[in-house]
Amino acid sequence: SSGINAEYGGQIGVHSTSYKNFLPYVLTKERMSTSMVVIVLSLEKPWTLDDELFYWTSLLEEHIKSLEIDEREMARLRQNVVDLFCSYKTPEQKEEEKKREEDEEVVLPMAEGALVTNLGVPVIIVLSKVDCMSTLQKENDFS
Repeated sequence: SSGINAEYGGQIGVHSTSYKNFLPYVLTKERMSTSMVVIVLSLEKPWTLDDELFYWTSLLEEHIKSLEIDEREMARLRQNVVDLFCSYKTPEQKEEEKKREEDEEVVLPMAEGALVTNLGVPVIIVLSKVDCMSTLQKENDFS
């Protein structure tokens, strides 16, 4: 097994940093406009979150730069991320709109400090092993 799930356009589903070499096969210049990056971090050792997040986002930024996407296309990709971010609605908001039969799309303003680094691809950070927090709090007085 290569470590890449090609059925879903390519995903790297492992913790090992040795799999960073698969990134060029998963996130290509051609796939940038239809891709989303999900970074999964474990709360098993929460003191490593900053370093792990910095590692993976830096790796992603470096990879995207290596794709040598022209400035106009990169600006378009970044604007797509902004539009996606600003037009996000929770499932409850979507349900309310259906009840009121509103056709007008509401675009929220960008919060200050949001998308300071826009890589041109949506990035979602997921925390796993959240159940470890209660054990850490009880056994190690970690908060």
